[in-house]
Amino acid sequence: QVDLTAFRPHVLTRYLALPIPLRVGDSQADLKLSFQTDGQRSLQAEVQGSIPFLTLRRGDGKLVLKGGKLAGRLSMEGDKTEVSLTQFSLEDPPIRIAGKLQIDSTAPFFKVEVEGKEIDLISTGQAVSALIGDVPPVQKILEVVRGGQIPRVTFQAQGRSVDELGKLKNLFIRGNIREGRAFVSEEMVGVQGLNFELEGIKGDVTLSKGILEAKNLEARWGEKVKVEEGLFRWGLAGE
Repeated sequence: QVDLTAFRPHVLTRYLALPIPLRVGDSQADLKLSFQTDGQRSLQAEVQGSIPFLTLRRGDGKLVLKGGKLAGRLSMEGDKTEVSLTQFSLEDPPIRIAGKLQIDSTAPFFKVEVEGKEIDLISTGQAVSALIGDVPPVQKILEVVRGGQIPRVTFQAQGRSVDELGKLKNLFIRGNIREGRAFVSEEMVGVQGLNFELEGIKGDVTLSKGILEAKNLEARWGEKVKVEEGLFRWGLAGE
């Protein structure tokens, strides 16, 4: 077992050939590590600790996460890697998630499964945008959904590369929203000049095979129009 105080992870990652386009910038962590290895491309490790600040970079984009706590496990067997997070929480942006990343560099195959709770859409959306870059379907959703709280959401994606994880056909998201806010454009409704904003949105949301669907919708349009038991379906074109 190893205890690391004021550890600077960005120094270590400079020497690692990670199979993902994310890089660690200036960061600090206090960690407790335990690991086993047979010296032949096999590694089992567990970690828990806190992260006062963590900087992630993707191309020219940068994201700084603050007040983190984590507990997780890493398993590497030959060309297969699995990273499991039993706990990951942040103060800024406020978020609580757990999840799993599976990588098979021979196939190749990448799979991500994440569950989040009590998520603020504005701060989390900004973080996601900075982290993944210009992924068209994600950017389209963020252009429409302008705010709200997500009590619980599950996210799944898989593909043969990291880039394929952002393709619509490989994404599945399920959650619910409350106190949401969304901008509906003339492009979405097919009526020129009709642009409006919905507030107080509440309902169940899924994204599957490129179709964003919201059921059991409640929302307000201005001061006089109220939507109840609504249904919204939007096909996200393009990759």
